[in-house]
Amino acid sequence: MYIFANKFIHMKNSLYIILTGLIIVFLSQCKTNKDPESLLMGYLAAHNEHDIDKTMDYYTVSARFIIESQTPLLGKDDIRKLEEWNKAIDSRLEMFDFTTKGDTVIIGKIIERNKWFEIIGIDQVEYAPGTFVVYRDGLISEFHPSGLSEESIKQLAPKFKSFMEWATKEKAKELREMMPDKKFDYKPEKAEIWFQLLKEWKELQPPPPPQ
Repeated sequence: MYIFANKFIHMKNSLYIILTGLIIVFLSQCKTNKDPESLLMGYLAAHNEHDIDKTMDYYTVSARFIIESQTPLLGKDDIRKLEEWNKAIDSRLEMFDFTTKGDTVIIGKIIERNKWFEIIGIDQVEYAPGTFVVYRDGLISEFHPSGLSEESIKQLAPKFKSFMEWATKEKAKELREMMPDKKFDYKPEKAEIWFQLLKEWKELQPPPPPQ
């Protein structure tokens, strides 16, 4: 009876391991069989929900996020800091006009709204066409966002220049902490400092002309 029970338990454990393995393979296949555009829409939903763990599930371990004029983010740990920053500033994205070429999705238009833009005085920004996302085995291996559109640059540049001139003179220490080497430091704890300084700067600006 003891031997039979042991064999039964061993058989049961073996079946459990086999079934578990089959389930994992099945779920993995479900994800990799999705087209890149569908996977990107899943990532977008997770980003806008600020579900960081779910968002990171869409990346490979060695993924690269290449931001124009910024230090590249290499690996999930670096990219997670960016997603934590996006949560802190309440980043919300909309994406339009997809073109899929093999494992790459090219995005024709991206609109972003967040608290940082709101405080500085801009409702939304638009990114130039050409952002592209490269997939490998159903996960993002490379993310290359385009820079801002010319129209968004025209809206943002004078406001940001005015802020930087004020902050360089009045808040030099804080500015060095937020922008070491004059590049954004995407850490969530820096978001509140940005908000505070932007609000201080905004209070000093003349009121907009009447409509």
